[in-house]
Amino acid sequence: MVPVTYASEGKSLKGWLHRGQPGAPVLVYLHGGFAGDASEAYACPQFAEAGYSVLVPTYRGENGNPGSFELLFGEVRDAAAAVRYAQTIEGVDSDRIVVFGHSAGGAVSALVAGMDDVPARMTGGAGGFYDPVLVESFMREFGVATPLGNELILRTPSLVVNSMRIRHHAFVGSEDDAVGLGGMLGWLQSRGDAKHPLRVYDVPGDHFESLVPACAAFFELAEGRVPVEQPRSSETLDSAGLDPQMELFEGTVGWGGGPFDEPESPGPKLEPVRVGQWEIGIPVGAVVKTSQAGGLTTLAFETEALRGEFSVGDFPPEVRAKLKPINVMFNILMSYEPSAARFFVVEEGAVGLEVRGQKNGRRAYTRAGLIGETFVSLDVWPADAAGLNAVVRSVGAAGES
Repeated sequence: MVPVTYASEGKSLKGWLHRGQPGAPVLVYLHGGFAGDASEAYACPQFAEAGYSVLVPTYRGENGNPGSFELLFGEVRDAAAAVRYAQTIEGVDSDRIVVFGHSAGGAVSALVAGMDDVPARMTGGAGGFYDPVLVESFMREFGVATPLGNELILRTPSLVVNSMRIRHHAFVGSEDDAVGLGGMLGWLQSRGDAKHPLRVYDVPGDHFESLVPACAAFFELAEGRVPVEQPRSSETLDSAGLDPQMELFEGTVGWGGGPFDEPESPGPKLEPVRVGQWEIGIPVGAVVKTSQAGGLTTLAFETEALRGEFSVGDFPPEVRAKLKPINVMFNILMSYEPSAARFFVVEEGAVGLEVRGQKNGRRAYTRAGLIGETFVSLDVWPADAAGLNAVVRSVGAAGES
């Protein structure tokens, strides 16, 4: 094990190099947390044991390096520079460089996969395929930037799936609460397409235990052998009766469209009912009950074919100022086993969500939004009921024709 330095954007950054057999490939291992040490070279022991050279870079602002901590931003460019440096190491197979990381390193690895000028054959990670809620919490905790808009998107692996250029293998521990949703979101965006660069694998273990099976499977992939853990695929999704569709922050969607822009379909005759400053059409003859709790007014309705709840709540400014729209929508999403989901902008400065999937043991659909001081949510089930499309289309602010 020898200490090395590599250059990134004018900075000289530290790292360690385990020298493998002459002519062997290189693993660039991206450490977890916010500092690394030489022992990281053996975090995935299969590579060193097989004769690979292993490079462990550190990033700007850590380990005594120049620069400032940027949280999944400048660090990604540092990791890319480390991969380019790996190409120059004497005696290695410069055409066979692979990148793997754990935890924060897994996130960096996934973001590296979206870069054009990184000479890696493949990338991978365990425990780092984060969702926006988790990344937003990191950003607020460390105070690195305003956690909105592109500042959030560019740091979030599960939001940049469509920018991936390099084959990326994301391993998600079955008990890793920190990445389960991120893995699902990323995978839904890729739609399990065999041509998409992303592969998502379910492996056993929590955030730390999952590293062992993930390393073993990634080594098999690097060697060109079939991994033990099979990736999620469109075939496995379809066999579960699910619909692989995911869009995130793509365009503006009003409240007058059907679920996921599906065309209008025949449904029961509706009668308009006003809830606060909002209006919904419910099937004529439905059993209706109105209740109030936690600042929300909820209209529940039920027919033989369709049930639903429409809730509207107005929050005072001091409460609204503390609400985080993205977090609110993700809390709704996390109540589902989603088969289709989309985040959208209802109007300037407002965030909405529509999701379909399994919720509380039933197949349901939800459309929700946080608009100014008002929270609006429609839950309808079953999701394939004939009248659902019409009910969803009927929702709007009172007075809208």
